[in-house]
Amino acid sequence: MRSNEPPSAAGKLEALSASYGEALPRKLEGLEASAQAISEGGTWEQTRQSLDDTRNLAHKLAGTAATFGYQAITESARSLENLCEFLICAQRQPQAEETTKIHDLLQELREAASLGPGSATGKDSSASSHPSSGTGNATIFLLDRHPNLAESLAVQIESMGHAVQLFSRSQEIVDSAKSSPPKAILVSTTFPDWHKVCRNIAEESHEESQTQVPIICLSDRDDFDSRLAATRAGASGYLLEPWEPAQFMRILEDVSAPAVYTPYRILIIEDDELLAAHYASAFEGPAYKARIAMDPRTVLDDLETFDPELIVVDMLLAGCSSLELAKILWQHERYRDIGILFISPGPEFNRELLNIGLTDEHFLPRPVDTDELCRRAARQMFSMRAGRAFPQRLYLVSHLDRIATLEMLDRKSAGHRKIKAVSSPQSQAASHSAPKVLVVDDDRHLVKAIAIRLEACGVDVLKAFNGEQGFDKAWRRHPDVIISDYEMPNGSGDYLLSRLSGNAETKSIPVIILTGRTFDGRKDYALERELVGRLGAVSYLTKPISLDALVEHLSHHIRLPSEAPA
Repeated sequence: MRSNEPPSAAGKLEALSASYGEALPRKLEGLEASAQAISEGGTWEQTRQSLDDTRNLAHKLAGTAATFGYQAITESARSLENLCEFLICAQRQPQAEETTKIHDLLQELREAASLGPGSATGKDSSASSHPSSGTGNATIFLLDRHPNLAESLAVQIESMGHAVQLFSRSQEIVDSAKSSPPKAILVSTTFPDWHKVCRNIAEESHEESQTQVPIICLSDRDDFDSRLAATRAGASGYLLEPWEPAQFMRILEDVSAPAVYTPYRILIIEDDELLAAHYASAFEGPAYKARIAMDPRTVLDDLETFDPELIVVDMLLAGCSSLELAKILWQHERYRDIGILFISPGPEFNRELLNIGLTDEHFLPRPVDTDELCRRAARQMFSMRAGRAFPQRLYLVSHLDRIATLEMLDRKSAGHRKIKAVSSPQSQAASHSAPKVLVVDDDRHLVKAIAIRLEACGVDVLKAFNGEQGFDKAWRRHPDVIISDYEMPNGSGDYLLSRLSGNAETKSIPVIILTGRTFDGRKDYALERELVGRLGAVSYLTKPISLDALVEHLSHHIRLPSEAPA
């Protein structure tokens, strides 16, 4: 006979527990799929999404599994949740040991689910005081004189995926740190002479293993003197009681982060081989890894294989402007947050950007100073890694048309300036004024000899003896031509060319470089390409040169009133 009595509360819970057990494999499958995506690589945003999903799913499991008798699942899920939370707070990809830990926790979850409800955790309850030797440097050493408090702390730390070894005597922890350095040592300031213990641990463990074991002080005092005492004792971190798991994980990350450094990756897009090599020279050294792309059409392939953090691109590309290229890149979801540093046509272009209310932070003007290029690039990439990157795409997209208009106008004005750069003999003849030539050289005897020769030809000679003086005199006196040495104190020849080209009143003055710098007695053609090709000098002459030959060369640029011999 069928009973009409409604099921009891216990019966309902039993049925619900059975239903939960039936649904548990699907829950674990979803969690495993999400966790698997964490270790598959990709961008930080993709990994962050996988960490978020895994944390949320683990959080749900940890909160409900124990209710239905799956205590072991709750413990392992909580450890997985805390590990994901830690990586999200640290804003970085998981390291090898953390990926292994994720896989181990997933295995624990599978085993706990197969055992059914009511099964005990597979973890050894004595592991906190007797960890397995296989934990290695993933173990946390804990020194505290209160056994009960120490056990409670150990349980909390173990729930975050770390093995814990307890100590009540200072010499024991020092000896253990020598033989098997832990990931960190947690020392309670309630321990007698704790500051002496910290110094002893730091000195002896470092002497034995040549590695500094991080020490974290656990204290209930937050005054300056207590923190100063901990710092002087050699502590790397300071943890306040009562402490939160996330706080401990952040401090542990700070003090035990590996010293392995991943070089910054820079893609240089420049269709001029010499300029590309010049830009790449800014990133020599182990902190950088640069690649050059000569053809804008191959950039998408380079992005796929190189995965740069920053793109340095010349605005004066042939066939595809850098602004068009930026639009193409920003159309791709995967590449839209890569930083771009534009090499602009020159200082005048940057001033125009400021005049229309835009920042020139992302536009480095020609001629490019490699030190400044390196500084700007490093600043952008450091900010991106630290999660403080300026939303460049959002800022520039709405202004690209205005910037493109400025670029077009700059190209037109550059062409006009080029026409005016060399004074025509006819215009000088019409002016009836003696041409002015500025001679810049730190060799005063040579300056005097050139002046004597040019003055005999009716030239008004101005004199300067270093780059700074040369620019100042050029700005105030507006010579028709400048003859300058290359290697000088207080402003070399490239400094002078940069200052001249960056000033609206001096950028059209032709500059002849006259230098004694040679390569094995021959002209330094690389330097000539740099000064003439990039910095805008009109000629490159080497010393020694006869004064007559100099006069003849000068006559190509200005009309000499009287080309009398010396």
